[in-house]
Amino acid sequence: VNNKCNLACSYCYFQNKPSEDILLEEDFSKILPIIKNNQIKLLTFAGKEVFLPSSQERTLKFMKILSSYDKLKFGVVSNGTNFDDELIKNLKKLKLGFIDISIDSYDEKINNITRGNSSYMKCVDTLRKLSSNNIAEGNIYVAVTLTKINIESFFEIFNFSKKFKINH
Repeated sequence: VNNKCNLACSYCYFQNKPSEDILLEEDFSKILPIIKNNQIKLLTFAGKEVFLPSSQERTLKFMKILSSYDKLKFGVVSNGTNFDDELIKNLKKLKLGFIDISIDSYDEKINNITRGNSSYMKCVDTLRKLSSNNIAEGNIYVAVTLTKINIESFFEIFNFSKKFKINH
């Protein structure tokens, strides 16, 4: 949907690769008949960060269109740092099938090392909002990128997730 991210994760392979490859409305319009005619059942919005303020309106517009497709389940992968109350309100109106929030550790210090300062608290706030608003009918997942830094605390993320009634 866009070619930017607001984080600089230490392991990200997209980080330093500039790209003009964004999904525009005319491109999205071309794939709609393909989705419909081929009875596509699952679609995921992912790559860099789909909910940056600069692309949020376009992403929500695409998702609103997809919400009208009865047999399609669609979801999103996000770093969870841009979820204000307005975005939550808009997501509640959609037929969102799932949402993955990337967080690398239950430990704020470890998460901030891999993803950048303040990302942990933003993700925790997002998980609270998603859970309390029953976004995606509770199909909320935590996506963890394993590294040498967080592997020792990996299993603790499951206990962390339970606090928010999050799937694993």
